[in-house]
Amino acid sequence: MLHHRLRELREFHGWTQNKIAEALGVSRVAYGLHEQGKRQMSYESLCTLADLYEVTLDYLLGREAPDMLLLYDTEKEIISKYRELDERGQQTIRDMLDMEHQKKDQYNSNSK
Repeated sequence: MLHHRLRELREFHGWTQNKIAEALGVSRVAYGLHEQGKRQMSYESLCTLADLYEVTLDYLLGREAPDMLLLYDTEKEIISKYRELDERGQQTIRDMLDMEHQKKDQYNSNSK
């Protein structure tokens, strides 16, 4: 599971194996072996990657579901601002989202 998560996270961020290898202080070839599942990663390297990707070790190791963990910075900002709103404000945002989804669905129906 770890090697799948390593590749998934790297690609999500649009980073190269060279960039990750540099962050870990290893060669690109050595890091590539981690992504292929052919080499074990040290605890220190796992912690470095968890910090780099802003995920938990449990997520890296496949013990935590990926739901909502792979968010772009703008999505994280939206969620953070949403949580700061009172119930009325949150309901307004949910209503706006519902309205936009209805428009999208209607547009998709009309364009078929």
